[in-house]
Amino acid sequence: MQPEIDLNYKQIKQDILDIVKEELERIEGDDNLRHLLKKEE
Repeated sequence: MQPEIDLNYKQIKQDILDIVKEELERIEGDDNLRHLLKKEE
């Protein structure tokens, strides 16, 4: 049971990272939302 739980945990973690990356790219490409991102200097 624990290996299955670990596998699910890793998959969910990767899914979240993918969603965050996609949303950041979407926000960067939207002139109306770009101001919401913190600029790295």
